[in-house]
This record gives sequence, C-alpha cells and structure tokens, in this order.
Amino acid sequence: MTSEEDIKLMRRIADKDEDALSILMNRHIHQVIRLAERVLGSLTEAEDVAQEVFVKIWKAAPNWTPQASLKTWIYRITLNRCLDLKRKVKYKLDLLEETSLEHARKDVSEEAAAVKEAVNLLPLKEKTAVVLHHYEGFSQQEAANIMGISLRTYERMIASATANLKIAVQKHCAMQVA
Repeated sequence: MTSEEDIKLMRRIADKDEDALSILMNRHIHQVIRLAERVLGSLTEAEDVAQEVFVKIWKAAPNWTPQASLKTWIYRITLNRCLDLKRKVKYKLDLLEETSLEHARKDVSEEAAAVKEAVNLLPLKEKTAVVLHHYEGFSQQEAANIMGISLRTYERMIASATANLKIAVQKHCAMQVA
C-alpha cells in the first residue's frame, strides 16, 4: 500500500510543487531507468522514457488516487511507455515486410526513409538478403540460392538483419519522441 509520506508527496505534486517532484524523481529514477533499459535494451531510450514518465506523473498527479502503491503505479507508467515504443517499432518493421522496393522509392514519408536508411546501413550480405526476400519477393530458398549459401545460413543472416533493423528503427523512434 502507499505510505502516508507518498500520499503527501503526490498531493504536493498535484499542487504543482516542483520540489516534491524532484524528491519523487530522486527516489525512483534509477529503478525507472533500470526497468526501461531491460525492456528496451537501450540506456539512451531508457533515460528518455524516464523523463516522459515523470512528466506524465506531473500531469496525472491531480487525478491520482492511492489505490495501489505509488511505486507500482510508477512502474506501470514506465512499462506502458516502453511497450508503446516497442509497438511502434514492430509496426514499422511490419511495414518493411509489406513494402516493395519500388514502393519504398516512391514513399517519401519519414518512417519509410528511416527504414530505407536502416536497410542501407546493414552489412552488404544482410542487406542483400533483406532486399532479395522482402523487396524483390524471392522465397527464402530462392534468395539463398541466388546468394550461393545454404538456407540455414540465409535464415541466420535474416535473423541478424532483423535484429540490426530493430535497433536502427528503435533509435529513430527514440529521436522522434525526444
């Protein structure tokens, strides 16, 4: 349950007391960053999430009720923000799978440009694997044959490329949020 001290602190924050927010941040920022980093895999993104969490607490404080512990509420906000970011990345990666090379050239949106840039930054073999399958429409076996490698090697290459693309798109998303 929420302690009496936490309730008083949240009341002060609800009254727009910046010192109270600072106290709350000092108590919880390291745990928020640690949780976000574990979920997102990036310290930079975790630090950005932490800032967003405390801004949300500042804004939501007038409506906060001490039904659960304050710490639980803070962790929930943190986890929700992390999951939102991960959903954005998954959505953008799903778009990558659905987009043909010709369509990507015509699409001037910032998201498509970020994905295209991320593909271009892949090591040459990974980039080739992605382009052959996702943009040119070859099956994985056909793409492996074209590259002169086994299907198993091709699948490992695609897995590595996907991981690298996720990191690149997550970084781009983090820059957009900031």
